[in-house]
Formats: sequence, C-alpha cells, structure tokens
Amino acid sequence: MFSHCQVYAANQWLDYGPSVTIAFNDGLHAVNVGMSALIVNRTPETAAAADLLLEALTKKAVPVTEYPDTKRAAHASQLVHFNEDLMMTDTRFVLAVAGRRNEYADRLLTRCKPAEKERFDKRVAAGSAAVLFTRDSDNAWNKPVDVILIKAKTAKILRDFVEDMEIGLSVGRKIYIDSVILASAPGSPDDYGVALVNTGNLACSVENGGLLNLMLFHTARFYGNQGKVTGGEEMVPERKTHVFTYALIPHEGSYREAEIYRRALEVNDPLLGLTGFEKAAKAPLPESKSFLKTNGSFIVTAFKPGGYPLASMKGQYGDIYQRGFALRGFEPDGENAKAEFLFGFDITGASSADLLEENAAPLRVSGNKLAVQAGAHSIETYLIRPKDGKARVGAAELGAEREPVEPTFVRSWEHDAGTMPMGYLAVAGFIGKKVTHIDETTFSVDVHIVNNRPDMPAEGTLSLRASKGFKLSRTGAKYSVPAGGYKVFPLKVTKPSAGAQGLITLEYSDDGQRFRDVFEIGCFKPEVCARIVPGGVEAEVANPTGQDLEGELALASPIETWDLYGFNPFAFAAAGPASFKVQLKAGAKQTFFFPVEQLPFEEEPSFWAVAKLMVNGRIFFAFAEKHGPRHNLWAHEMIGQIGADGNSIQRLLEL
Repeated sequence: MFSHCQVYAANQWLDYGPSVTIAFNDGLHAVNVGMSALIVNRTPETAAAADLLLEALTKKAVPVTEYPDTKRAAHASQLVHFNEDLMMTDTRFVLAVAGRRNEYADRLLTRCKPAEKERFDKRVAAGSAAVLFTRDSDNAWNKPVDVILIKAKTAKILRDFVEDMEIGLSVGRKIYIDSVILASAPGSPDDYGVALVNTGNLACSVENGGLLNLMLFHTARFYGNQGKVTGGEEMVPERKTHVFTYALIPHEGSYREAEIYRRALEVNDPLLGLTGFEKAAKAPLPESKSFLKTNGSFIVTAFKPGGYPLASMKGQYGDIYQRGFALRGFEPDGENAKAEFLFGFDITGASSADLLEENAAPLRVSGNKLAVQAGAHSIETYLIRPKDGKARVGAAELGAEREPVEPTFVRSWEHDAGTMPMGYLAVAGFIGKKVTHIDETTFSVDVHIVNNRPDMPAEGTLSLRASKGFKLSRTGAKYSVPAGGYKVFPLKVTKPSAGAQGLITLEYSDDGQRFRDVFEIGCFKPEVCARIVPGGVEAEVANPTGQDLEGELALASPIETWDLYGFNPFAFAAAGPASFKVQLKAGAKQTFFFPVEQLPFEEEPSFWAVAKLMVNGRIFFAFAEKHGPRHNLWAHEMIGQIGADGNSIQRLLEL
C-alpha cells in the first residue's frame, strides 16, 4: 500500500487503539504494545519463558513474531533479520539470561549511559530480573521502535518474571513493572481508540498517520460454461451504483471496554422477527419465552439441538430431550472469565465438548444454571440436557424441507448448484460411467445404490426408463442395503441402431424426496434466451433435439432485486420464484416468467438478469439487461454541447 502498510482480512471489525499497556515504575510512565517481535537466543533454558510470553501476548490479540538475536538463514518468505520487519513491528521484547550471549541485548546495553548499564547489571547479579526500556531507530526507515529488554541471572528467574506478566494479562490488559531503567522517555500512551465495523468489506488496513482504510470491493468476471454468460463480452456485475454500510465508533479505553465485538455483531447480525408461519400442532407456543441469558463475559454464537444428524447422515435421532442442546461461543477479552448461563427451563446435566460435540467432560449444574471458567479467547462448546417435562409441541415447518425442483439431479456439481441437495444424498443412486462394449448396438453399465446412513438400512425401488427404441435388461429393481453398504445392478442396453442417440434415466425416492440420474448416449443441447419485460424477466426455453428433456431453470440477478422477506436492506424490488421445473417434449418451446415486483415507479428500473438452464449435467446461460436514464456524459460531449450553445454553461449548471 501507499504508506508501507499490510492489508488484512478483518471479519466484521477492526480497532485502532490500545490492546495491552505496560506501566513502568508505579504507573508514572507507560507504553501501549503494538505488533511485536520477540527476540531471543532460543535454547532449552530460554524456551519456556519465550513460549509463555508469546502465548500471553497472543491471547491479548497482539501479533507476535519470534526472531533470533542475529541474522538467520531464511526460508521461503522469512525475513533474515528482525530489523527488516518494519511493517509488522512496533514493539520488541528481548529476553536474555546471564552467561548466554544475546547480540541485540548487548548492543542495546552499550548504547545506555554508564550509570544506567551499571544499575541494570547490578539487578541481574543480585538475582532479580532487570528491565530496560528504550527506543531503537537504527533501521532503514529510522522508525522508532519501543524495546523492552528483560534479563535475568538464571532461566528460572526469567521464566518466573514472565509468568508474573502472564498472570497480569490473564485478568486485564494492563500490567505494572517496577524498577525499570528508562533509557528513553516512554511518554503518556493514548487510552482511547476508534473501531471500523464492516458488513462484508473484509480488506482493511491502517496507514501512516492513523488513517483507517476500508477497501470496498474488487471486480470479478462472471464466468460462463456454454459460452459467455452475456453471449459476447465478459460481464462485470459490479458495474452499478453501490451502497456500503459501515460504522465508525470512537471509544475510551480498548475495544474490550467498548465491547466492539458486540457492536459489530449488532450491525452484522441484527435480530430478525419472523411471522407468517403456521402454528405448530397440539400445544401453541407462549407469547414470549427466554431460553437463555448470560452474564456478558461469554459471547454465544450458537444455541441449537445437540448433534449433527444431517451432516452425519443419521436416519434415526431422538427428540430434543434425547438430543439436548449445544451451546457454543467464545471469550472475547483475552481473559480467564467466569461464564454464567441461566436457562428458561430446568436442566439435568451439562458437559463440555469439542467442536464436533464429542469427548464430553461432565460439568456441575444447579437447577437451571450453569457456571464455568472460560479461558482467554477460547471457543467453548457445552452440551445441555433439559429436564423432560413430558409436554410436546407439534412440528412446525420453519423452512424448506426439499429441493424446489424434483426429481433432483444427483450430480449437483455438474449443474453448479453450489451445495449438495437437501439430505446430502444420504442414499445415492446413479448410473456408472464405465461402459462395457458388447457389440455395435449393445453395451452394459452398472447401476449403483449407496447407503451413506450409518445407523439404518435403506430400502426402496429404483426405476429405469430409456428413449424410444432403446431396450433395457431391467426397468427397475428393489433394493435393501445395510447401513454404510452399497449394491450394484448390472444393466444391459440395446440401441435401435449403431448410431442411435438417447437417454437412460434412473429415479428413486428417499426420505420424501425424489432423485434422478441421467446417462446420455449422444449430446442434447437445449436453447434459452432471456429478456426484461414489464414486471419481471421472461425466459424462453427451446428443445431442438429429438429427445424429451427435463431440468431446472433458475434466475440470477443483482442483490437489490431480492427482498428476502423484507430483510434485505439493499433491495428495491422483490424477484421470485428463484427457479422453475422444465419439461419439454422434443421440438417444443416454453416461456417462463420470473416476476420482479415492487419496481420503483419514480425512475426507470435498471438491472441485469441471467437465466440459468440446467439439463442432464450441463448448464446454459441467457443474459438480459435494462438500462435506465443515462447519468453521465463524456467530457468531449459536454464541451460539444457548450460550444453548440454559444459557449453557455447553462447545461452544465443544470446537471
């Protein structure tokens, strides 16, 4: 960047202010610790102190890089010497033990006044840890770097001193060190800061002079599979008017006292109230209910039913009383904290676990309360067992439970659909691509059914069909596959002629959903075009092939055209539905209409849209765009208008 800075990804927020403050000599002087270098002649004796200090500073959100006290043989992108690490170092910690040479420590001491060096050496000889503060500007930029040199008579004394620093940092952000020899004047550090909260603009930096830099976006070409998305030139979706949301928050103290992490969560993840769902069967929910309260020293990021039945593909899992709840979050301040939780229901037990909710260790509970110790910046998972009150509320559908278009094509990656279909193909059926040639009209392939569920068998029926004139050795098969097992069905295919083209289609059902795989003999390409019309987007799909085709047609358009039930603050319109099922006979055409409602009437709407057709593992794009009134003029056009009007600038004033 333009002032020797580095660019980093800041998830939701960055803060320019103090993180750790070291006060010297009864607090009369102090310095704020910045990005740090730890300089030590690493030996088995000094390793314990070095590792402890590195961990303590890291837990207080201070980046630390360890360097030897001399030049080193660098590997890959390593720097050969700490004095070259100027962009990443504002503070240096130097650890030394008497009798063990530390070249940098010796050089710092030779620069001191004789009386300062004498006092330092006496403290070391007396069996205490000696501390020197100085500023070192001996580098290519003449950059003043705060340096704290800690030297002790023995490695144990050094480690004990660093351990005292670690204890202080575990309960706060300020530590006090007495009897420090001040070779340079520390001054009075700032005790305030400013935070920059982003809503997805991750690239950030802090430039010279305290300039906070928020990078808004970079462009990316929108790719296409069958030709360009636009049918011609590359499309850059970022060419439009943009609105960016950010928050600039000045504060006293550090980001911890200002609770910047909370402010960032409030901006990025506001509470959303959902209505319009059907009431659950049996007993209704109460008008209000608090399930969980915390004392604020622990940030809860997830409170969900226990376990991962979907990811594990389990077919059998208990109700909420059997599964319990999983509570996950983190300690935000880099301190050893007491986290307290008050539940809106009685609990019979709790345990701590890893991120996979395994390796549980029991915790003590009291009624509906849980109190635990959370380590500095630790991410914790607690499993909660609620007391079974025997009351049951019937199921309510809170979201989609199946794919919008069925049968769902099992090879989702070929349709560039993003994720796997709902259920993650717990039972997967497909036609193998390994072909065994028998003669010029006959070949064989294998049909596979795989049960990915670890806890129950899969049972059902496969159905097979082929294009007109083709003959199959079987049109279906019943299957019963044990947990984690698979079954293979040989399939012989006879074509009506050597050059015949057609489709073999496999379909099966699992857990209420219908799935499909297609084996192509030949290549069948439909056609799609799109145009923006009053009230929405119109897409026409044509099937010029000799085969009936089935697939899915989806719409892609700017984020401003999707209101997401009213929760998209950038939306000026409401597009939808997102996709349609396509079924076309050979030689047929069909027009599909994607409504785009709530288009503004005050101005001509301007947006682009892409219709994406997915058929048999191929995708086809159609591009449409609508331009509103022009908002800019080239300079030569304006000059021409002024010249044509007798050099009057009236037109410029009107603009």
